[in-house]
Amino acid sequence: MFNNYISQKIMATNSNSLQNQLFENIKNLIPSQASFPDEMADLLGVSKDSAYRRLRGETALTIDEVNKLCTHYKISFDALGHNLSSTVSFDYNSLLLNEDGFKEYLTSIYKTLSRLTKLENKQVYYFAEDVPLFHHFKYLELSTFKMFYWLKSVMNVPSMEGKKFNPGIISDELIELGKNVYETYSKIPSVEIWTESTVFSTLKQIEYCWDSGQFFSKKDAIVVCEKLIVTLEDIQRQAELSYKNINAGCKADTGSYMLYNCEIEIGNNCILVKAGETKMVYITHMTFNKLITPHKAFCNDTEEWMHNLIKKSVLISGSSEKLRYKFFNKALASVKKLIKSIEGSD
Repeated sequence: MFNNYISQKIMATNSNSLQNQLFENIKNLIPSQASFPDEMADLLGVSKDSAYRRLRGETALTIDEVNKLCTHYKISFDALGHNLSSTVSFDYNSLLLNEDGFKEYLTSIYKTLSRLTKLENKQVYYFAEDVPLFHHFKYLELSTFKMFYWLKSVMNVPSMEGKKFNPGIISDELIELGKNVYETYSKIPSVEIWTESTVFSTLKQIEYCWDSGQFFSKKDAIVVCEKLIVTLEDIQRQAELSYKNINAGCKADTGSYMLYNCEIEIGNNCILVKAGETKMVYITHMTFNKLITPHKAFCNDTEEWMHNLIKKSVLISGSSEKLRYKFFNKALASVKKLIKSIEGSD
């Protein structure tokens, strides 16, 4: 009987440990001004007193309540239980290969960024194989082209079959959603690590569409190139000022911005999001699909890997005027070379 009593106590302690860990993760995902007990009571449909008992560990969460919390806050409970093991659990967001699926993809990014803006001590670390997609959504023509390319060439959406690019080919709803994504990202402090090849993915996409006859006119192709130039110049200006929204008027209205040039090829887009003690890693898979995990050991290892790469990188934001000029001048020269090639074509 005594052994059974001890076993039950150990099981209860382990359960409460995971329950407490779950609540700690949730606390870091909600605004500090929000009442945590009130939010838990509303979400679980229990009284405030019952919510307090669950928060103190006096009452164990039911399976349904755990599922409700994990689903609402997009937390993998399995990952909580394996933080010290070699098993890492990922949430996998698979993209539906149609325009509605792409809309859901952008909406999920917007909602995630919006939640992040409300949290304290937030920071995004972005190791960029390609220019982070947020930057492409500021200017209409470039935003439209990127969405056209993704929908037609990457997702093979049937409605795009046989169509050529023109500035009005993408719905206003998607363009507005992309703009909201850009503006929300601009509010979040971030560190981006690029390589010299980071900027060339979009350039190659433009060149591919031009060479394969997917532009409606030469003028449309040139305008997209020109907007890519303006976008890169904006990012260069952000790096100079060390904050994102160069039109904000003051630093208080925008997120801080640090940009590094890494000579080591990264090979994939990897994002680490930090908010307080909570960490989350996003890894891209098949262009758009995301592997997401809050696994503590995995996130810590990723953070250490990022800091080691940063040590081997060159800071080109802030006072690094000469290095920044050389980095962006090379990229801008490549875009201008493509414009001349398009202008001189038959």
